[in-house]
Amino acid sequence: MSQKNNEDISIKVSNVTHNEDGTADVEFEVTDEFIEWFKNKEGLKNWSQKRFQKFFNETVVKKIKTSGE
Repeated sequence: MSQKNNEDISIKVSNVTHNEDGTADVEFEVTDEFIEWFKNKEGLKNWSQKRFQKFFNETVVKKIKTSGE
């Protein structure tokens, strides 16, 4: 089994749509390796867009809170 390089596990913002209410919709491109890493991390058999959105939102909120300290 070959070992994966961290560069193989990537996520890229492909589009951002700004909404009138001040929110934004963000679209991502992810590698197959990222999908496998995420499923493994979350204990999933299949990709879950809903779980990814929750994970992403929680991660961003934590980062914002810690960067302000």
